[in-house]
Amino acid sequence: MHLAKAASVLGFEGFFHHNQAPTHMHEKFAAHMEAEGLSYGTRDEYEFRFGIYQQVDYEIEIENNKQDSYRLGHNMFSTMTKAEANKMLGAIPQEMDAEPATFDESSNGGAVDWRSKGGVNSVKNQGSCGSCWAFGATAGTEHSHWRAARTLQNLSEQQLVDCST
Repeated sequence: MHLAKAASVLGFEGFFHHNQAPTHMHEKFAAHMEAEGLSYGTRDEYEFRFGIYQQVDYEIEIENNKQDSYRLGHNMFSTMTKAEANKMLGAIPQEMDAEPATFDESSNGGAVDWRSKGGVNSVKNQGSCGSCWAFGATAGTEHSHWRAARTLQNLSEQQLVDCST
């Protein structure tokens, strides 16, 4: 039960106990595993990942119940520790020199949620390829094309990466 100790250290001790979880949570986790193509080789690993999933599910519910301007959902990171997710994203911890700037919502008077207008594609999974620039470039180009022609293209990040020197 080394993973149980790790779960406790990571703050998941309240969610780790596999047998205490409601049936609907097991069903949600099974559906998530299928959707993400996940499988675990040992019961300990399964229970550890299930504990993380439950914690993330709880946090998603809290956030979604707080507001209506956006909705959170599960994705490939829902069973990863923070360290695993950061490694996957290539995060490099940095010291902040100053307090982050905050902006009043009213300063964004002309804001448009392009998701409701059809001007953007769904979020793409960059994985760990390290080519975030290609995803940003294609998303911007796809939207610019949509604004000009009112047809939404799905461009290939891989083509940019292949042609990049």
